[in-house]
Amino acid sequence: MTAMNHTAARAAEAAPDVDGKYFYLLFTHFFRLFTLNLLLLLCCLPVVTIPAAITGACRAVSSIIRGDSCYFWREFCEEFKTRFLSKLGYWLLLMLLPFSLMLWAHMLGGGSGVTEPVFLSAMAISILTQCYFFPLAAIVELPLGVCLKNAALLLVLEWKDTLYMLIVLAALAFLLYNLYPYSLALAAIILPSGTVLFVCRRCLNILERRHLLLDYHDNTNEEAQP
Repeated sequence: MTAMNHTAARAAEAAPDVDGKYFYLLFTHFFRLFTLNLLLLLCCLPVVTIPAAITGACRAVSSIIRGDSCYFWREFCEEFKTRFLSKLGYWLLLMLLPFSLMLWAHMLGGGSGVTEPVFLSAMAISILTQCYFFPLAAIVELPLGVCLKNAALLLVLEWKDTLYMLIVLAALAFLLYNLYPYSLALAAIILPSGTVLFVCRRCLNILERRHLLLDYHDNTNEEAQP
């Protein structure tokens, strides 16, 4: 067996079972996720810290999924500080794209019947791209530009998972809108961190399947050694 196969075998053994464990992880680590939820909301208040807070949450939640939660808060803090300005720039790029397309459609003479579908479609693509980009940026040691390119590729190549995340996130948004203002309590308790847990589970499954977590497993194993 080659060295690469040995590495792949070790990564497969260390890989978490990401199928059917969402509620188990949610209830087992509820207090930790609740605290992370409050921290995430607090860190998002300045707006410019949103991408750093999301990637930090992705890194911390990934430690729960892989069963190594002893470094939970350390991983959040380290990832929050890492590449702060670069992550902000890529996030602004992804968020400005839907508004730019809407403005472009409006300048071409499109009415609300055109601009609104363009905006909603572009926003959906932007959010789904972020669902891949932030976990990649948090757990894979690659330049952010490469992470964004890989996120765009996974958006298309893993279309079944992309569609699944779209349906779940759209259903969640629909329920939150229709249950307002009662949904504010859910948002304050668990919603942001619970959503990060859901997205990271899907992404970790995809990255493991495509052997993109080999270096990540090796790095975490080395850190755990005395």
